[in-house]
Amino acid sequence: MVHLTTVSGAFRARVVAARLGADGILVQLRGDWGTTYPVGGPVEILVEPERLEVARELLDADEEAGSAQPGAVGGAGRVPGDRAGGTGRRLTPGWGWLAVAWLVIGVLLALYLLSVLG
Repeated sequence: MVHLTTVSGAFRARVVAARLGADGILVQLRGDWGTTYPVGGPVEILVEPERLEVARELLDADEEAGSAQPGAVGGAGRVPGDRAGGTGRRLTPGWGWLAVAWLVIGVLLALYLLSVLG
């Protein structure tokens, strides 16, 4: 398996793996991809050496098609240390952490109120 690209987060890694898998490309994920929350650390996407160029073309075509759509998820340039010359797309986490923080605060507040009132 050879390095294709590195993305940020388990969700994006799974989306890319599903996209490549739909075209019969075997994918291996390495890094912080086993989390249930969509924002995480870097995840390397590896493909079979003989399918590397096909995988790059698919991701490039998807990026070109997605960049013309408003609100599309796009890349942020090359990832430092991209040894194999992959597309190097990396997604940055948005405001998702803020939503999780508010959810945690709400759950803690509800538990506190239940303990006080009940």
